[in-house]
Amino acid sequence: MPNLSKRTVEALTPKDKDYIVWDESLKGFGVKVTPKGKKAYLVKYLGSGNKQRRPALGVHGTITCEQARDKAKEYLSKMQLGIDLMDERNKAKEELTFNALFDEYMKKHSKPHKKSWWRDEEYYDRHIRDEIGREQLSAITQERMVKLHHKIGYDQGSPSMANQIITLIGMIFNKAIEWGYFNAQPPTKFIKKFKTKSRDRFLQKDELPRFFEGVNQEEDETLRDFFKILLFTGQRKGNVLAMNWSNVHFSEGYWYIPDTKNGEPHTIPLIAPAIEILARRYKEKTSEWVFPADSASGHLVDPKKAWKRILNRAEIEDLNMHDLRRTMGSYQTIGGSNSFIVARSLGHKSIKSTEIYARLNIDPVRESMEQAANLMMGEN
Repeated sequence: MPNLSKRTVEALTPKDKDYIVWDESLKGFGVKVTPKGKKAYLVKYLGSGNKQRRPALGVHGTITCEQARDKAKEYLSKMQLGIDLMDERNKAKEELTFNALFDEYMKKHSKPHKKSWWRDEEYYDRHIRDEIGREQLSAITQERMVKLHHKIGYDQGSPSMANQIITLIGMIFNKAIEWGYFNAQPPTKFIKKFKTKSRDRFLQKDELPRFFEGVNQEEDETLRDFFKILLFTGQRKGNVLAMNWSNVHFSEGYWYIPDTKNGEPHTIPLIAPAIEILARRYKEKTSEWVFPADSASGHLVDPKKAWKRILNRAEIEDLNMHDLRRTMGSYQTIGGSNSFIVARSLGHKSIKSTEIYARLNIDPVRESMEQAANLMMGEN
């Protein structure tokens, strides 16, 4: 048996059958030569459970003889400590990737239990999949999570989104622990969240004409109508996206949301501009959804590209879709409506005002929203 080296390995010639040449100085280290002349390094040892192990170390030419020797030494030295690297690597192959875990999370938890499950998918595709999706769970470290948090918060200038992404990843890891896929501390634990200020942004008077013009220039009628209904109802984006014809009552002039973010149903008065849009769409409806789309849910899903186009056309900065909800409430206040009326129209939940809400008729809420819409559209 020779000492394997670049010279001795390259001198080996093919035979009719595979054969192995073992190294003289490192017991268990060898090279296999095939009839076609391929030379592959391997190591032989007695592994866990007294199993004979022969893991491949690499093909000569893509790995040097000395690199293969070092790998063989690692296998053999670990085995002396009672660690079978083949077992470890087989376990790693069986370990879930974060993509696989996310699929389980969506199937077992998000879709069955969360009204806004589509947002989890959106956040995952936009911020998480390319970063850690292919990683096995044990390879995702706290250091990696801190870097992702800082990338979104600092580099992309979205501290609030950075916090939400870390929260989502932490929630998924907690489910992995609950389901027996993971037995360590979530890598998101103890990550310090960014401090964020509550927004008070709403469309200013000089921005409103430009905003309406920007919306009207959007080619897709469904998108034009969606953004206007978002503004004229003052409701949350998720509720408007999932608006269903069965809950729109034209004769009484209201929209009923059976399940809202605060866990309670909500009745929204439909003001004249909203009724006009909805009545037109109802005549042409092809779906149970007010804003149908070719998507998994069957309805429109967070039209960010269209929103960006509208803001660019209108030359408006730092405005997100949720700010349209704040715009309705702000113009109700500007028009003189009291806080209870505004809270009632937006569906805010308040312990102190619960009894007052119960006594409120929908008509003054409608009047307040009509007045706000007139102010926004520049009508007296």
